Amino acid sequence: MLSEQQKSDLILLHDVEAEGEVFFSTLRNHPARSETERDKFALMVQVERETKTRIRSCLTRHCVVHTSEPEVLIRAQSKAKELAETQWHQFIRWLRDEASAYVALCRDITARGATSTLPTLMSVLAHEEAFLLFCTLELSNSECSAGPLVKYLQQPLTIDMSGGDARASRVLK
Repeated sequence: MLSEQQKSDLILLHDVEAEGEVFFSTLRNHPARSETERDKFALMVQVERETKTRIRSCLTRHCVVHTSEPEVLIRAQSKAKELAETQWHQFIRWLRDEASAYVALCRDITARGATSTLPTLMSVLAHEEAFLLFCTLELSNSECSAGPLVKYLQQPLTIDMSGGDARASRVLK
């Protein structure tokens, strides 16, 4: 059974992913973006959607009913419109700062999470770490900057409970 704080944390993470999905989708469809940028935004949308789905599944398993408020989606669209014409590297620096803050938040939430939610929470943390690495690689003009996001989508998270502790491990499908 989840505490109210743990339920609240999962709902917050769900809404962050729902907001991110709309945010990146709005940016992907902006005409000022290059085809390469639109492709990267499409990948970001996919990562957000996958993570949101994992969180929703966890909420359902724990009998927590939640629907994102319309304000979350409106806020995402508004923020995307504000940043739509920002130069790519400036946008990526902003995104790196956001991802860094979310990594810290996810670590805190994971630390107080219920054992039954650890696979989901570790997946959300891996998602944010993948975004952070993507941004770092993108800012260094790496040709394989999308790699961490693709890898996140290809590798489901499992939890090894042997030895009485929970260690996250990534396994290929």
